[in-house]
Formats: sequence, C-alpha cells, structure tokens
Amino acid sequence: MKHPAKTQQSLEEMSVILSDAYANGKRVSIQVNDRDLNGEFRPDLVGKVIGYKEDKIYLAGQTDVSILDMRHVERGIGM
Repeated sequence: MKHPAKTQQSLEEMSVILSDAYANGKRVSIQVNDRDLNGEFRPDLVGKVIGYKEDKIYLAGQTDVSILDMRHVERGIGM
C-alpha cells in the first residue's frame, strides 16, 4: 500500500498541533520523513500524545519520534 507524501509543515505548525493534542488528550497522525527500501513513505504513526521531552514526542503505543524527523502532523479527526 502506498502512502503519498503529505505537505512538509514547518516546525512551528507541527509544534502547535502537537501541543494542542497533548493539552487536550487528542490523537494525532504523524508522517515521518523515513522511507522504506522502495522509496515509499511508511504508514503514519497514529496515537494519543502522552508526553514530550526536548525534541521527542511520545505517542501511546508507539516509539518516541523526534519532531525533526516529522514531515506532517494532523489532528486525529475521526480516529
């Protein structure tokens, strides 16, 4: 399954969405810049923002991810 590239957001845009999600216990969908061996984007990381430290964001049920590795963040509408 292909995961099309989403718009590259600024660190500021992503930070606003992530901090709002953390403050309100909301889920987010994060596309990271990491690609598989075929050059395709990996599936989005989806989860509730449960914490952060320095540039790392922690999602429930996921490994931590650096905001510097993120490409696009969406609020978890309908998740």
